[in-house]
Amino acid sequence: MIKDKIIVLNVIKHGEADLIVKGLNGEGNKLALFARSALRSKKRFGGGVLEPLHYIEVDYKESKSENGLGVLNEARIVEEFRSIRKDYDKIQLGLQMLQVVERYSQEGLSENQVIFRILGNSLKSLETSENLEKLRMLFELKILQSQGVMPRTDEVLSLVKFPIKNHADIDLPANKKSVLQRLLKKAHEYAIQ
Repeated sequence: MIKDKIIVLNVIKHGEADLIVKGLNGEGNKLALFARSALRSKKRFGGGVLEPLHYIEVDYKESKSENGLGVLNEARIVEEFRSIRKDYDKIQLGLQMLQVVERYSQEGLSENQVIFRILGNSLKSLETSENLEKLRMLFELKILQSQGVMPRTDEVLSLVKFPIKNHADIDLPANKKSVLQRLLKKAHEYAIQ
């Protein structure tokens, strides 16, 4: 039995009561876990524990089959980021962050703790943020920079060094903002080719 902590990235219904849970652990490894009868089991998975955006502790068995799915036995909430769920715009941004991380992280690949830290710090900042646009932009810059697809311009490097928790302090004139938005769009396109 393996114990780990993951941020839930995505949950897919499988059959009538089973779920496939995808999450990112502290080493940056994306895990895919099969939760048998998760929709029926209040004891093992009750209280909405297997929801995207939750940071949870999991007990699971590693996969021995070709499908690569570990078997999730139990899960408990560590952090549910409750204040994000009270604001529609924050939920939207949080779910976008999860999609970006799911796109750029790989199953079975560890040693990418940077992505986990960027996501965790971004979700923590999202709880109290009043400037979602700056948070989104800094999050994407940091993720794309960590993947090596962002140009290494002075502007980008100075922004990437900015701590996520201080995202509201970023001063972006309109002309620089539009340049950064174009760079982000190109980097995303390049990264998914």
